[in-house]
Amino acid sequence: MATPDQLSLNQSLSRDRSWPSLIRSAADVLSFGNLVNAATCLHRLACLSDEGSADDQERATLIELTDYAADCIERAPHRAQPRNLSNLLWACARLQLPSANLARAVARGAEDRVQYFKPQELSNILWALAKLQESAHVELLEELSVAATLALGDFSPQGLANTTWAFGTLHAAAPESLDKHSFSSAVHNRCNEMKPQELSNAIWGLGKLAAPAPQELLEETARLVDASPKSFSAQNLANIFWGVVKLSETATSSSSSSSAPPVNPYSILQTHITHRCGKFNPHELSMSLWGAASAGLPDPKLHAALAQAAASLVPEFGAQHLSNVAWACARLGIKHSGLMGAVASRAVEEEPQLGVIDVSNLLWGFARLDGGGEADLLECLSRCCLRIFAEDKEFLKTNPGASSLILPQHLANILWAVAKLGLKDKELAKGLRKIIVKRAAELGPRDVANITWAHATMISAQADRPRADLMEVLATQAKTMMGDFNAQELLKFMSAFARAGGADAELDKMLSERRNLTYSFPNTPAAQINLACKAPGRSQKMDGEGLDATDDLDGLKGTGVAAWEATYVLSEWMSRLSGPGASPAVTQALNDKNLAYKLKHWGNLKAVELGAGLGLPSLVANRLGCASTATDGDPKVLELLEVNAEENRAPGGGRARVESLLWGTAGALKTCGLSAPPDVLLAADVVYGSSKTVWGKLLATMLELSGPDTVVLQANMQRYHSTEVKEGGGEARFLEMLKEHFDVVQVPAGDLHPDYRKSNCLIWAMRRKEGGAPVLVEAPVDKREKKEKKEKRKKEKEVVVVEPVVEAPAMAKKEKKEKKRKKEKEAVEVEPVVEAPAKAKKEKKEKKHKKEKEVVVVEPVVEAPAKAKKEKKRKKEKETEPIVVVAPVEETKEERKKRRKEEKRAKRELETTPPAEKPAKKAKKAKRDNELECEI
Repeated sequence: MATPDQLSLNQSLSRDRSWPSLIRSAADVLSFGNLVNAATCLHRLACLSDEGSADDQERATLIELTDYAADCIERAPHRAQPRNLSNLLWACARLQLPSANLARAVARGAEDRVQYFKPQELSNILWALAKLQESAHVELLEELSVAATLALGDFSPQGLANTTWAFGTLHAAAPESLDKHSFSSAVHNRCNEMKPQELSNAIWGLGKLAAPAPQELLEETARLVDASPKSFSAQNLANIFWGVVKLSETATSSSSSSSAPPVNPYSILQTHITHRCGKFNPHELSMSLWGAASAGLPDPKLHAALAQAAASLVPEFGAQHLSNVAWACARLGIKHSGLMGAVASRAVEEEPQLGVIDVSNLLWGFARLDGGGEADLLECLSRCCLRIFAEDKEFLKTNPGASSLILPQHLANILWAVAKLGLKDKELAKGLRKIIVKRAAELGPRDVANITWAHATMISAQADRPRADLMEVLATQAKTMMGDFNAQELLKFMSAFARAGGADAELDKMLSERRNLTYSFPNTPAAQINLACKAPGRSQKMDGEGLDATDDLDGLKGTGVAAWEATYVLSEWMSRLSGPGASPAVTQALNDKNLAYKLKHWGNLKAVELGAGLGLPSLVANRLGCASTATDGDPKVLELLEVNAEENRAPGGGRARVESLLWGTAGALKTCGLSAPPDVLLAADVVYGSSKTVWGKLLATMLELSGPDTVVLQANMQRYHSTEVKEGGGEARFLEMLKEHFDVVQVPAGDLHPDYRKSNCLIWAMRRKEGGAPVLVEAPVDKREKKEKKEKRKKEKEVVVVEPVVEAPAMAKKEKKEKKRKKEKEAVEVEPVVEAPAKAKKEKKEKKHKKEKEVVVVEPVVEAPAKAKKEKKRKKEKETEPIVVVAPVEETKEERKKRRKEEKRAKRELETTPPAEKPAKKAKKAKRDNELECEI
């Protein structure tokens, strides 16, 4: 029982609002107070902590008071009231006091009594444990998680937000029994009641827990931010953005109907981030860049704003901030002129604080951005690697049975970056190789592919020599997990292994044999699908980064015989739908409720798959009730496709149809056995490299097979940066081509399988636009006929050049004169005009003047048919003769005037003279005279 002095002291403490007064009262508590007095005093001081901070003497008093409270609990743990326990721990966290003794005492006092805690008390004690990072009390956390889950409906909005934040902060120690789904549902139901800070804490906490939140929660959160952006601080906005990105990886589509139209949370949040990131602190900028990179947001304005803001704050960055920024810029392809240089300089300054994750991200980021010119940074990171290796070795030595602090992925990334940057550090390479050989059994398929590629590249660059021990363990691990490689990883490993001089007969045999893959789709009849497959063909243009650096799809041969990641992502997503129209993304793309209702179920629909490869999407569609047709243009692929279609018949016995179809050729509908476009057009990983010719043919075939009621479902890996510098490279460019003809909607990442939400695989739902631009397709051509046409065109281009015949000048002149003389004799005898000495010239002038004065009136003559025919022939010959042009004779002004007058008079007489017959000889002479005048 409390004494009267203790009761009076407690009343005084409850009314006190002064920090100095409460500090003085702490001495009375230590003198004669009890646990209640200590809890009240500390709680009141914690409430006033914003108004003043404790000096050294006051802090010593507070620590003494905390230890006194812990002793009181230890003496009678079951007599401590839940309220006092939660207030004591909350105050300790608020005042930032040493908590080990008090936390241990509170855990003992709350043992087996957590069910009696009220929601507010549960919220306070959880918030305090998270703030103090007291995660060692596993049993207490287990009891608190059960009690908090049961009390979810009774929490205030603030209490719910704080509890969610606390479990998110303690996520590593959060008990497995924690019902994350219930927490996300509770936040979804109460988010409209929360203040900006509370909503921020709740979303961030759910993101840390990777809770399966409904997509509607993300959309509603974005709407709340958009409705009142100024009420959200920079910290709130950054936390919400980060949380939404994390939750998108695990988001689920809710079956509950909402009156609000669907929105894209990223689109709303990135707009506000772009406008306000200039006021972010280093941590908020780091989180925002990480979120943009993880979500793969392609907005150039967002990239530029974040990079500009980060560049101005680099001097304030810590190791984690530098690591996140380098990784995010590399992932997004941001090449800011000053940012990465500043990051490199700052990283050198932060060398002692750089951990293995920081070093891995920095090396990977600079290698990805081809930023290998920072010599100081590379030397710094090399030293960090050697330091980390030594620390890890010492840790394992002093902690037998403990796991290494360096993950296999870190080893693979560091070695990959060292090779990509051309870093010639023998000591580092030796250290990495030694650890990899020792821990080869821990490597995954991607790690094996990257390490093999790095070793082959270092050999080519003469930075290392072939290492038999390394190649042996890599081959052994590859054989062990052959069934776990995806097509891209296997193709990269095969190419690098060959370049590194690897030789393994057993591995070669495994790669050449037909293998079987088994996929499980619980929502389909006969849930398993077995696929026959082979190792993919190698690239003829394989360079730098294997698949990621291939420029042209034509360089890849035999890729269709392997199972690519996008085929499974599309198939698995389809298997969970009752029909394509059941997907909100498809409904949005169709923009037609009646059509969406028609596509609500797979049964009785017709589907065609382009570039089917092994045909997994077609087989799943067939199992779901579709009449599906799988098409491909590779004969070897079609062989496997036939086997898979036969082996995976639908429960009723029906099988998918298999047809050979080359993109860009006319008659695709007829080839598929259809008279009208199908209901569903499928395609998975059919876009690769930068071949616009192939893209054009693919687009033409897609348009030919797409009717106004056809929904197109296309899945593709995003292998290029959103700002890829390669001309024409990247799947985004093909998407731009599609958008000219289709309405395109991206399926949210939260709708995909959880394992593939961060795999850079996207699914697009599309419907053809009305009145889209036409795309021409070629008529199908036989290969032999095509070859003949090609040779014919080649021959037509070969032009035979014939040299012109050039006559000798003298001969040509002589023949011309003789021909002219002969013609003149046959016609009227007219003296030829020949240039002579001065006397001859004078006579020529006089004769000319005389002829001009004589006006001959020629009357029309009716010639006999024979003579007319002869004259016509002579006239034709005359026209072909060269015309001799003679310079005109000069005349005086009076002579010219007189001549013109005579010409006019003669013309009038000619017009008025009636036609009359004249002798043929006279008419012939007059005609020749006129022709001669024309010549002159």
